[in-house]
Amino acid sequence: MTFIKRIEKFIRAKRLLNKQDQVVVAFSGGIDSAVLAYLLKKLDFSITLAHCNFQLREEESDADEKFANEFAALYSIPIETKRFNTQEWSEKKRISIQEAARELRYSWFEQLASKGSYSKIATGHHLDDAIETILINQYRGTGIKGLSGIPVKRRNIIRPLLMENKGDVTRFALENGLKWREDSSNRKLDYLRNQIRHLIIPELKLKSKDFYKEWKERIEHNRQLWNELNKWIELAKKSLISNDNSIDVHELLASKSPGDILFYLLEDFGFSVDQRKEALDLLGAQKGKKIIGKEFTIWREDKILKIVSNVEENFFSEHYIEKGQMHAENAFGHFKIEKSDGENIKRESNFACLDNEKIDFPLLVRRWKQGDKFVPLGMKGSKKLSDLLTDLKVPAFKKSNALVLCSGDRIVWLVGHRLAEDFKVDERTEQTLLIEWKENLEDRHLPYF
Repeated sequence: MTFIKRIEKFIRAKRLLNKQDQVVVAFSGGIDSAVLAYLLKKLDFSITLAHCNFQLREEESDADEKFANEFAALYSIPIETKRFNTQEWSEKKRISIQEAARELRYSWFEQLASKGSYSKIATGHHLDDAIETILINQYRGTGIKGLSGIPVKRRNIIRPLLMENKGDVTRFALENGLKWREDSSNRKLDYLRNQIRHLIIPELKLKSKDFYKEWKERIEHNRQLWNELNKWIELAKKSLISNDNSIDVHELLASKSPGDILFYLLEDFGFSVDQRKEALDLLGAQKGKKIIGKEFTIWREDKILKIVSNVEENFFSEHYIEKGQMHAENAFGHFKIEKSDGENIKRESNFACLDNEKIDFPLLVRRWKQGDKFVPLGMKGSKKLSDLLTDLKVPAFKKSNALVLCSGDRIVWLVGHRLAEDFKVDERTEQTLLIEWKENLEDRHLPYF
């Protein structure tokens, strides 16, 4: 069977595409993407090339972009190109250049797919890429999921060349007179993938007569194993994790394989492999221990593990409530402010009833900090906020983001918890300032299960 017939059969067998699909082809200009684009065009699929210029290799990156446009013109294929400041993104997100390029690439592809009503995004990954990925995952300890390699399809991303080896891809390109660009960074041994590609895999090939056949069988076996394991893990997730992202530690420990469940559950929240391994220690840890991921933090409380969205330092800043202002909002919720004759006093914890004459505007809203203290309502002496939060048994994940309302340099209210004695309403109060606090319980970053 010819190469092109094998690809056509694979696409049909895996239900990757139909003739109605509009396809974005990730086009670097390298041999794999050139073969993929040529094949899909030859098979009469409706495609558009998408080329990313990451601006990492100076003139070479610009030459890649020029080639991409020439290739598109030669084969009468529409093309979209975009330039990224990858170095800046890497520094901002504190991730590697490779991770930054991957994030930028796939984010843009998804934008294109949405904007242009494209139903599929096709990439040129082949069998050698899958083998390299498995060896990398094995080295990093990503579990059985990592040993199943690169998925043939994931949501709207498809990989039609995935079961073809690099040699066959190269032969097809040469036989059909295709041109492509060589990325000089692929030859550098600075990266783990390149070390595996140029040093380890050639040695493995020497030790096996049926190298690719054996790897195809291994990948298929691992995929089937992962699919079965994943069904069980998904069921366990749904029964163990509550709507507010709490996990009952006792129930988790009583489950069939608590370590595997927690390891793969935390992947949904973006924790790294090392952090997911470290999280297993939380099952036996004391209250207040935590692991901070890119977007989420997992805390150990008395009987639960609590996963909460991170609030970055620049997401919440100090702000003021001016005299006469009736509403104020921040990252955590909003305040409603009104004056009263004193008859409408609220006793709930989310209300502060204050003597208006004792207040100096503007009021300041900020996070509490170590060393903060005030005289809580009903007490005579001052108390540290850290001690009060502990006495009130405020969970550690909420304690770190507790707010205070200040008049000048004095704390008026530990918001949602306790008023200050010095600002209370008494028999001499003529006008009451009533402040209502409504916490924003909607989490911006919760993953969908």
